[in-house]
Amino acid sequence: MSRMSLYAQYVKEREGASILERDWGFAVYIMQADHVYLQDIFVIEAERKSGKGVELMNDVAAIAREVGIAKMIGSVAPSTPFADSMLKIMQGLGFKLLSASEDMIYLIKEI
Repeated sequence: MSRMSLYAQYVKEREGASILERDWGFAVYIMQADHVYLQDIFVIEAERKSGKGVELMNDVAAIAREVGIAKMIGSVAPSTPFADSMLKIMQGLGFKLLSASEDMIYLIKEI
């Protein structure tokens, strides 16, 4: 059994979030009663545009489905670099607009 990294311990303690870690990236997610919230995905620069982010997203979706959760919510902060690209990618993966404010866009999809 692998140990949680210090970062994984930190997000678990501070935010109640879980983290899925790979050598090339990680996904931070929070399980709710009726959905999983995908809080963050990070992929190292050398592996970007290789489908690794989608792989992490799919792995989180599989974890959620194992406990009976059928919806995933993700968010994009419009002020962050690559926000437009992230929105296009998420829409291409079947995410639909859930809500939006000046500083955050939430999207949802069935998993």
